[in-house]
Amino acid sequence: EIMPSLVGSEMCIRDSDGTVRYGDDGEPQGTAGLPMLEVFKREGVENVVCVVTRYFGGVLLGTGGLLRAYTKSAKDALDAAGIAAVRRWVKLEVACPYSLLERMKTECLSLDGAVQNVDYGADVLLSLLLPENNAEAFSARVTELSAGACSAQTVGEELMPVRIK
Repeated sequence: EIMPSLVGSEMCIRDSDGTVRYGDDGEPQGTAGLPMLEVFKREGVENVVCVVTRYFGGVLLGTGGLLRAYTKSAKDALDAAGIAAVRRWVKLEVACPYSLLERMKTECLSLDGAVQNVDYGADVLLSLLLPENNAEAFSARVTELSAGACSAQTVGEELMPVRIK
């Protein structure tokens, strides 16, 4: 009986000095780290670390089998994790009547924003996050939709990852 042994590879795109690194960690040269690196390059992903662990159970995969195994593992991991971009968000608050609540939410979402919180009182207070480049357009829409009765107040900003794929 053959006991499985642990074989792995890791890959990191772009060090702080711009160097791209990958490793085969005991696998034949170019059969693990490089195929994984190519997956991330094809997808346009930067600043990522991917570690694939393969258990050897006695069957030799050969160069082609290793290439396919590591490529598929990296692609499956990326698909499961998704791709995010760090983006500057503007935090806005809008006080509006209940009659405009759904319209304000729709406008926010149409500009790739997110509704963080809704406080219900005499009026509704919406706490929203909008991408930096869409905050001004949203503010203009709030004024337009409410005929000048409501306005969006900027209360801060935040850097946050946003899933893009």
